[in-house]
Amino acid sequence: MIFIMIPGLGLFYAGLAEQKNAMTMLHTCLLMFAVIVLQWTLFGYTIAFSDTSSSSVIGDLKYAMLLDTMHSANKLIPTIPNSLWALYQLMAAAITPGLWIGAVAGRMRILPTLVFGVLWSTFVYDVAAYSVFGVNGWLHKMDVLDYAGGTVVHLTAGCTAVVLALVVGKRIDYGKREYSNSSPAYVYIGTALLWFLEHTRTALLLVIEQQVLASLDYNLIYRRKSLPSVNKLRSWEQLNSLSSHFPRFFQSWKQP
Repeated sequence: MIFIMIPGLGLFYAGLAEQKNAMTMLHTCLLMFAVIVLQWTLFGYTIAFSDTSSSSVIGDLKYAMLLDTMHSANKLIPTIPNSLWALYQLMAAAITPGLWIGAVAGRMRILPTLVFGVLWSTFVYDVAAYSVFGVNGWLHKMDVLDYAGGTVVHLTAGCTAVVLALVVGKRIDYGKREYSNSSPAYVYIGTALLWFLEHTRTALLLVIEQQVLASLDYNLIYRRKSLPSVNKLRSWEQLNSLSSHFPRFFQSWKQP
């Protein structure tokens, strides 16, 4: 669903931009997605989600080029293969640079934006993801809560957008002429895609949560004090700790 949200974000930006910059914004979002897919495959995933690194800031190169991911599981979420976990996390990694692209609309060319996007994903996004989600990440050890990417995605992208807007500066002709958006239709289509797909993703997550709760034994939840509440889960790591108490649900995912 996030893969479809990326062109939706591009259409949203294209509709808000001027006519001469509309296609540039759409192409930048789509090309950024393609570039981040390559970056994530080559070294992005292993930097962000390596489970063998002793560093508290950055991962090692164990999973570089997604080696040894088909038949291994990450310590963070051992119930699924590494390859599936890498694909899932790729969706967030690919759309996050698109959140700050709008801050430099019409003021940065495509090639410099793509180069900056690769460097930003490597040294900002991947490092932040490892710090928050990594087994030995320094924020992870401090029990930092990040259920839907609020720190790794939105906080980093928002701060980057502010910094880019300040560094690049105003347009040369800002305040000297009137600006008009290129296509309100693009804005509506992009907004509809983003809204519908985001709420669909949220609904699916709620369905999965309800299935998890339904699979839990009533007495196990209310009589065993050692079992953590589902509403207080800190990360995927605690969810995996719960899987030992209700294997029936997790085993259903492995059945053909």
